[in-house]
Amino acid sequence: MDAKARQDRGRKAETDTCDAIGRAYCAGLLGTGRQAEDRLNAARRIAAAYWFAYGFTTPDSLARFQPQHGKLPSDPERDALREASLTRSLELINAQGRHIRNAFDQLVIDPNPDCGPAWLDAIVVAHRAKRQAQASQYQQLERALDGLDLIA
Repeated sequence: MDAKARQDRGRKAETDTCDAIGRAYCAGLLGTGRQAEDRLNAARRIAAAYWFAYGFTTPDSLARFQPQHGKLPSDPERDALREASLTRSLELINAQGRHIRNAFDQLVIDPNPDCGPAWLDAIVVAHRAKRQAQASQYQQLERALDGLDLIA
């Protein structure tokens, strides 16, 4: 990771570390440059669509970090299109197997406002200490990124 990318990530740390995907992004685990940005944005879009489809826009603990866009008037057609897109995306990920979907959910969907999943925390701590985490932890990250790449 180059110094400018690290500096740019540092500026956005408060809002980007409010969830697991943001912490992975800030740690440089989503790739570099445009790839990292695309992965982060795709993850945030699908997480927002997922939580919107299930009755609320975001878990309460993350609400203060979400963009404030004012409430859009209800549009059943738009909502149906959003839900259909979410369903297609999740079907793509599900088709890759439960290990991919499980890792994807842990990184992207599950609310992890301060820490978690454990495998991501271990990788981040290892990287800060300039060590390697366990191979199984990197495998979970790769599985999550494989799922994310299907929709990014």
